[in-house]
Amino acid sequence: MLIALAVLAMTAVLSSCSGVDSYRGEKIAAIEAAIKVMPGVERVEVKNSDQDVFELKFRLIVTMPQASEQQIADVAVRLNGARKEHVVEGDHSTTVHIGDRSAVGYYGTRLEPALAVADARRLRAIQSALSTGTIGAGRTPDRDWLLRVEITSEEPAGHAVEAARTGLGDEPAELTIPAAGGTGPNWAIMFPYTAVQEQTVREKTDRLPPNVVFEIAVEGGALSKIWLVLPNTATTEIDLRSVITEIHPTTNHPLALAWTDKTGVREKDAVAVYSEFHGLVIVGGCDYNAEGNGGKSPTPEADALEMKLRKEFDTCPR
Repeated sequence: MLIALAVLAMTAVLSSCSGVDSYRGEKIAAIEAAIKVMPGVERVEVKNSDQDVFELKFRLIVTMPQASEQQIADVAVRLNGARKEHVVEGDHSTTVHIGDRSAVGYYGTRLEPALAVADARRLRAIQSALSTGTIGAGRTPDRDWLLRVEITSEEPAGHAVEAARTGLGDEPAELTIPAAGGTGPNWAIMFPYTAVQEQTVREKTDRLPPNVVFEIAVEGGALSKIWLVLPNTATTEIDLRSVITEIHPTTNHPLALAWTDKTGVREKDAVAVYSEFHGLVIVGGCDYNAEGNGGKSPTPEADALEMKLRKEFDTCPR
């Protein structure tokens, strides 16, 4: 009897879910159909539908590389109207391909027309200034809707920076440039970033030992983080002191200097450090919580080196 009741209950739940899924599918199809017919739109796709009991979440991909700015604004207006009409609650993402090699994504319940047009203008300018490579961008609430741009290209990083400056101007943004072909450092640069600031940064980074710099970050027009891979642990302290001398961090522009003798695989926005010989010192500062340490617990030798450098170079209260 209990088994029979359980079977009946399960059947009711499955039937209910099936009806809900069908209803949600109709909502998504209605939104997709509303956008497909808009001028300038070449293709519309819905992906990564996340079914929830109370919300409807989905990813809408709109391809419109030849669309005018007015057409982009019109699509944003129509999309907002369709969402309001067909979806009661839920956060969604919208990716708009506004060029052959560029796209921008937004997370949230609305797509602001003026912002979509401005971002399309920025990314199209970057694409025009960069002969090869792809440009991806996005805005999410976890970074206060800051525009984040990633340029993947085989061209030197300086070309990508110049192209980004052409499109971004004085717009606050975060630019990331993965190492071309897996060689050289990964860059993370906060904009605005003037040509004069770039020259100063380049003069310093060009003096660093070759083939050991894994990642470089720039904030406020100055170097804010350098991650080194130093395989020879016998000379790690000498190498680190040499970098500090070349960069010459200050309390106005502190430097997070991280090191390891090996790195693991890249996982999303971070790199897993499997080494036991690694460390971090904030030269001229003390914001260790912002940087984190990660990786395995260091060996006593690595820990001693880290504590020695922190005591000498950071500004933490003693």
